[in-house]
Amino acid sequence: VPQNPLRVFIDCHATISADAQAPTVGGPAIMASPDLIPLMNAVVIAPDYIGYGESVDHTHLFADVALNGNTVVDGVKVAYDLLYSLDKNVAVDRPSYILGASQGGGVALSAQRIIENEAGLSDYIHLQESYVGSGAYDFGRIFDVWTREWSSNSFPCGALLGVLGMFDECPDEFGDIKVDDLFSESFIATGIVEAVKSKTYDNSQITTFVVQGLQKAYGDAAFPVPNERIFSPAMMDEKSDVYQRVKSYFSRGNAYMSVGTGMWVPSHRVNMFHSPEDEVVPYVLTEELMAYFDGQGYKNYTFKATSGNHTGSCIAAYTEAIRRILFSY
Repeated sequence: VPQNPLRVFIDCHATISADAQAPTVGGPAIMASPDLIPLMNAVVIAPDYIGYGESVDHTHLFADVALNGNTVVDGVKVAYDLLYSLDKNVAVDRPSYILGASQGGGVALSAQRIIENEAGLSDYIHLQESYVGSGAYDFGRIFDVWTREWSSNSFPCGALLGVLGMFDECPDEFGDIKVDDLFSESFIATGIVEAVKSKTYDNSQITTFVVQGLQKAYGDAAFPVPNERIFSPAMMDEKSDVYQRVKSYFSRGNAYMSVGTGMWVPSHRVNMFHSPEDEVVPYVLTEELMAYFDGQGYKNYTFKATSGNHTGSCIAAYTEAIRRILFSY
């Protein structure tokens, strides 16, 4: 907390697998170029998602963007109360900005929706706009692309994170489905399920772990990993009962069309960034988000195409967002 902060940044972190990367445990406070951080002169509020930090003993509900958005908003409320008690009066008179990329992009959009829709929150949190990059706004669409439109996957633990959350969140609905109904024997044999559940390894370590394990089974270190090496025959068949049921769960994870909450038109600006070359979060998600906004008559958004792979695109989104906030307003 700077002595005289000018603004509040609400940071929604990207997907992590290792608890050591959780913001309260020791992960980066914000995903940006280090040389920009001293210039921000901001209070940075970066809540952990459920499943990390103090709640590490719980399963992280990866695809539940509404829950993760609520978690961020709850964290912001507590942070504002704490700042007020410390005579850091930023809670009542400083503009705030929401930032997030990758999973955090979807969570940031969800948090904006909650702040705008919950009575009194817009007066309490002086939201100016959000910055979302390479965002996982629609897990149902991600599921379609990962399993049907792409023949291979650069983030092989992504579907597993979602499935583990599905089992924990909806045991009555999906309790008869097992991990080996969804994933191939060779994929499970790499030890990925135990690795993900341990929350010890980061995304890169788990990916390397999987590629090396599959090499023993197939004789080559193919990457991106072919889908048939990840998924079971049932998951490779979109007409199967298992596939359709799992798809129904992922389809509930939409940041801007949450089930049962009605249509949403933002009242603050949304600034979007995404690389058409993104190999993890499909570019079509941003295209469809803009189409949704256009269909609702919402024009107060911006979009800038970044370049490079998923990680580079996410960092570029953060860097551009901070530059805009610092130097353009």
